[in-house]
Amino acid sequence: MTTTADKTAASDYRKPRTGVERVRDTDAWRTSTIMAEAAYEANRLCDQISRAIQDAYFSRDELDPFAADVATCSDTRDKAYEARTLLQMTLDHLNTLTAYSQDPPW
Repeated sequence: MTTTADKTAASDYRKPRTGVERVRDTDAWRTSTIMAEAAYEANRLCDQISRAIQDAYFSRDELDPFAADVATCSDTRDKAYEARTLLQMTLDHLNTLTAYSQDPPW
């Protein structure tokens, strides 16, 4: 059975107590959201690249390009560059989140 004191203690624990804690909490939420979105977009681009190369590899049409040609075309290069940038963003934001286990910089 939960008592009123237990509920009060739990709700006090969940609420940031200072302005700095509220800002830090919001920053952690924002950082994790950007990290997850960047990872999702990078995964989407990598899937597109992989599908295009696989389609070329398994194609039976003699007029279709070879998989190596698809892998080195400008469209694939552009998607790969963007995916790499998004993955770097993911890592940067993940590193920021792991820094929350240490003292804040302020």
